[in-house]
Amino acid sequence: MLQSFGRLATNGGTVALGAATVRLSNSSGAATSSHVGNAALAIAADEIDLASGGKTLAGFSTVALTARQVMTLQGSGSLDVGSAALTLTAPQLLVGTGPCRQ
Repeated sequence: MLQSFGRLATNGGTVALGAATVRLSNSSGAATSSHVGNAALAIAADEIDLASGGKTLAGFSTVALTARQVMTLQGSGSLDVGSAALTLTAPQLLVGTGPCRQ
């Protein structure tokens, strides 16, 4: 789980995250702001959960979220990538209002 008070930021380069399950959430509800950057973010996992809260991925020109099995959208929230090109890839997309599967 990546819990960073809603913001993941970088100043350049490439950031690659991989795991069986990646969960992005901001349960604190902390407000964040985005800024333009030239880094690339690639997150790959069997399951990617976009959980509740406003999430900001800042400093990236490209953001790629790749779920090999399923991507879930749960609760109330948002995903702000600023002006980055966003790519979501998943064979299944599950949308719900309850908590993410554990």
